[in-house]
Amino acid sequence: VKDFEFDRLGIFTYSEEEGTAAAKLSDNIPAEEKIRRQNLIMEVQQEISLRKNEKMISTRQKVLIDSYNKTDNVSYGRTYRDSPEIDNQVLITGELTPGKFYDIKITDAMEYDLIGIMNDEF
Repeated sequence: VKDFEFDRLGIFTYSEEEGTAAAKLSDNIPAEEKIRRQNLIMEVQQEISLRKNEKMISTRQKVLIDSYNKTDNVSYGRTYRDSPEIDNQVLITGELTPGKFYDIKITDAMEYDLIGIMNDEF
């Protein structure tokens, strides 16, 4: 994970799937150890993801708006790199229309999300 630096990475602990060849194998790894390993990998990936997201700051991104939260006055969208409900989101203050694309300037970054603003200068 450190060497490859994945753009997106999901980690899941092993779970037996009935009817598969792996389900017939003995599982000698305790659940606690599986979770420990999962957490270690995710800690590494969080650092990588934050570093990659920080490189997006000051860039212009085409963002598809998925939803608007009236209570928080935040629109949630995603770039072409991101799958809905799985990958990064772009958070933009203000009401934007779900289903429409907007040019958004990225102003800040977190481990898994970007913060952006509408910018008429684009």
